[in-house]
Amino acid sequence: MEYKELFSLIGLIIAVFSLAWATYGQTMLQKKKFAVEMIHEWNSQTAEDRRIIELAYPGIYDKCKRLDKEEAKNIVNSDESANDEKRQKVKQSIIRLLNYYEFISSAYLNGTANKRIIHDSFATTMVRFYCILEEYVIQQVELTKQNPWIPYIKFIKIIISSKNIQKCIYYRDEANPVCYQSKLDIKFKIEDLLKY
Repeated sequence: MEYKELFSLIGLIIAVFSLAWATYGQTMLQKKKFAVEMIHEWNSQTAEDRRIIELAYPGIYDKCKRLDKEEAKNIVNSDESANDEKRQKVKQSIIRLLNYYEFISSAYLNGTANKRIIHDSFATTMVRFYCILEEYVIQQVELTKQNPWIPYIKFIKIIISSKNIQKCIYYRDEANPVCYQSKLDIKFKIEDLLKY
């Protein structure tokens, strides 16, 4: 092999490596941009629905009150003919909120957005809302025998399994325990929901 051919081969290898590195860099940049767009859209996508839920159940988020089984069942079973406008509005808001959380979770799970940004920006709130709305999800799954929010539940499972989960997800303060008393409680229910 002559020097000319060797230099050509080395040049080709460098060019291919440079192209691959540039493509990788561009992909990582696009993932970051997508995650930042989600942050930017967060309030416009969730604020009204969170407000409707909070008006119907004052303190539900701040005090991390969980919907009880009976109320969750009433919301799931509410429809336009039931003449219960409040529950119908809450049901629509819960569904929109869960669907948006599913969108974020799918981007996280499929790697189409930067996972670190999603985790840092959304994990605490999404786990907290899962704690609050879990009984609604359970009742919906039991009624329909299917789970439309599997990506969201998988995301929650990953987050609660991580070692760096924030204590405030489980406790608002030491005198007022909220949501789950242990990771085992949430894991058990999540495993049941992933069966569908």
